[in-house]
Amino acid sequence: MTNLSRAKGQATGVKNGTLATLERVKPDRFVARLDDGRRVAFDPRQYDRIAHGYAVTIHKSQGATVDRTYVLADSLMNRNASYVALTRHREGVQVYTDRQTFADRDQLDRSLSRAPSKDLARDYAAAAIERHAARLAPLADQVRSLRGQSQEIAGVAATIEDVSTTASQLSDARATLDKAAARVYAEPSKALERLAANPRAPERLWVGQAAAYGQLNGRAPSRFRQPDLAHQAATASVPALRNALDDYHQAGRAAARAQALASTIRESLPELRAQLVLLSRTIQRVEQAMKGPEKAIEAIVSEVGLQAAKLALAALPRAYHLPVELAIRAAERVLDLGLGLGR
Repeated sequence: MTNLSRAKGQATGVKNGTLATLERVKPDRFVARLDDGRRVAFDPRQYDRIAHGYAVTIHKSQGATVDRTYVLADSLMNRNASYVALTRHREGVQVYTDRQTFADRDQLDRSLSRAPSKDLARDYAAAAIERHAARLAPLADQVRSLRGQSQEIAGVAATIEDVSTTASQLSDARATLDKAAARVYAEPSKALERLAANPRAPERLWVGQAAAYGQLNGRAPSRFRQPDLAHQAATASVPALRNALDDYHQAGRAAARAQALASTIRESLPELRAQLVLLSRTIQRVEQAMKGPEKAIEAIVSEVGLQAAKLALAALPRAYHLPVELAIRAAERVLDLGLGLGR
């Protein structure tokens, strides 16, 4: 099947939209059997383009009769177009669509049986909404870009702030470790030096080798006497010392990582905060500028009704869908409150 664009010259019996089966093909001569039974020959160089004719518009199919018809339904069809599309066949017709266009069979039936007069409202709404959406879309893109920049700078600022936070946590962990060591050792500062120098210290504390790092508080047991209460308390405090040592090491690693990340950042925290303030003000100004076209779109949706607005949405470029969908949802919320917009 061929679908021919407008010819540069004249060729008998072949024009734009002609459907035929090619029977013989040469560089300068095509012989084709047209669907009406006629056979023609023409020079393909007289035509800008020749394409496969496996599909035609509903408009071009008027008056044609074929054995089988395959109809791709869309939201722009009304009852007149549906009648033409669904009556071209002799043996069978199949209708195809997608759930993004029609959520269910009921919505499909309503669209295909819609009166043509409703298309006027849809066309008006589509033109007016597209005009305002064209103003709104770049502003919305700008807001998204600015928010992305703001989030990125906020993340950098948080990295710098994390240095102070982890340093404070390390200091707290050290204080907790000092108290735990004082409950175990007679000379806790010397014991902590030995503990800090040995990476296996937590394991040795776990197996009862706390005395390897210093003398424990109280009187140790011997062959002839039991340990006193102070020594018993020191022994009982070893698990808490081990936990405090683990926490201190972990806090130290976190502080080192934060410091390493912060060292790669050139801006100071006050500079970053000033950038965040500037971005926030810019976002507010752009969002203020968006209110004009947003209100205009909402007014159009209110005027033509939700159904016409949804039909108009299908005819708009994909980039314009989000602001229009937001306006439709706003109108639906008003309806839910009973303020009398027509669906």
